[in-house]
Amino acid sequence: MYLGGDSRDRRSQLHNLEFVLYGYGFAMKVHGLKGPGHGLVREFAEYLHKRFGWPPELGPASAVVDGVGPNEDFWERFWELIVEFGQQRVGTTSVSE
Repeated sequence: MYLGGDSRDRRSQLHNLEFVLYGYGFAMKVHGLKGPGHGLVREFAEYLHKRFGWPPELGPASAVVDGVGPNEDFWERFWELIVEFGQQRVGTTSVSE
């Protein structure tokens, strides 16, 4: 998926991805569709808040970027955390569904 910018600006790419996922979830809601993408961004932000205490209000991209240590690669950490979140989410019923 093209996220805009280039690989030297991963912060913007994460935020762009978050916007795409928000839009996808909103479109699902508007059209009355159910599925794994419904509520994903909000639930991921809540997961990060419960796990690390990172504030969910700004969304998961900002939470990860601001929450990781100064020597940690936030891009890699974001993908590790989304995989962990997805593994936890599999087999559970979403609050939004």
